[in-house]
Amino acid sequence: MSTSSIPHSYEAPLPPGTDPMICNPVSSIETRWICNQPGFYRAPWTGAVIAWPRWAAYECNARSKDQSRTVHALADGRMLYPYMGPWANGGQITVVSGDVLIIEWNRGSETWREKRLKPGDTYTIALQSHEDNAMIESPDGVEPKFTVSLANFKPQCIR
Repeated sequence: MSTSSIPHSYEAPLPPGTDPMICNPVSSIETRWICNQPGFYRAPWTGAVIAWPRWAAYECNARSKDQSRTVHALADGRMLYPYMGPWANGGQITVVSGDVLIIEWNRGSETWREKRLKPGDTYTIALQSHEDNAMIESPDGVEPKFTVSLANFKPQCIR
């Protein structure tokens, strides 16, 4: 991953080994997804994600009503930014440990594509013409912790 020209700043430092801009492999951060729309409620759920710098990714999925979620670190409640923009296209993920789910979609959409990976699997994000977003997370119902090796990711400012 080439990051030499990218500014490196977070609102708060990520725990050791979880920053995809400097760690290889990078470890997931355990999370809680919380409904973020006033007047709507859906029970939170837990999992894990790879979190990116605030300037390079979104904190929410931009879906509507009770489907809208923000992502928070389970350990301390801090906001995380796992929803990559179109810059994720071409990024390669190799699973080192744990199970991983890659989501490719159009941010805010009610439909997406999923690719489940096991240790040793490699996958390259290939956004389709109608997609502008991807995320690396743990699948439902499994141990959320995972580690991945990342290549060809070139985060860009989305804000």
